[in-house]
Amino acid sequence: MKTTLQLTPMVGRAFRRTIHAVLPRRILIFAPHPDDELLSCGGTILKYARWGTEIVTLVVTAGIGGTPRARKPAEVEEARKKEFDICKRELGLSDLSEFLDIGEPLVRRQNVELFTRRIRELRPDLVFFPHPEDRHRTHREVSLLALEALFHSPTQAYTGGGKEWLPYGAYFYETISGIFGNPIVTRSFTVADITDQYTEKIRIMRKAYGSQRRLLRTYMSWIERMAEFRGTAGRCRYGEAFVPETGHVPLKILVI
Repeated sequence: MKTTLQLTPMVGRAFRRTIHAVLPRRILIFAPHPDDELLSCGGTILKYARWGTEIVTLVVTAGIGGTPRARKPAEVEEARKKEFDICKRELGLSDLSEFLDIGEPLVRRQNVELFTRRIRELRPDLVFFPHPEDRHRTHREVSLLALEALFHSPTQAYTGGGKEWLPYGAYFYETISGIFGNPIVTRSFTVADITDQYTEKIRIMRKAYGSQRRLLRTYMSWIERMAEFRGTAGRCRYGEAFVPETGHVPLKILVI
């Protein structure tokens, strides 16, 4: 979808100027745990949702190991799903967003087929997921599953005849455990300007994910400074960084 946007220029006088941009009809986000979608690309979600893009988030696991207090797994899972429902509403995510309920997202046939099927069913223009060199084991596993699915989705594998789908772009997103440049070596990345969305992202973070309050307090300084650091690279105040994955998906739509 082509549209006209008014954006603040990266350099020069600070008035907004009109550009033509190609907006994705739908973005698919693979989130290893509930909150990864918000921590990593919440500002980008808010911006594109405002522009009319449908954002679908598939939460792969319930994140039952990320709770600081000892609780029964079923209680943690229920609490995390309720938190995601709040986040889903606040971010304006599509009703197609859901939990995949994969206990251990290992790269095996059943999981690859599920990821491949979801890509074909949802037919996203862009796909976001973690980097395969992320230090968090579950993040790495989800990344490898997404890569496998992107390899198969435009083919006839897994009964794909007549259902083939290739997005117009795939991007790795940055996480607390997967920082571009350290430890993840990158040669290129793009920065989404989230200056207008940053405050709202933090508000939703604090409202939605109550079980992660201690974690958020620990990392809030990191979150703000990383957003400022990426903003500096993108010539804006706050930014979120993405690395294009071009081995499986030719890049045709740039994240802005």
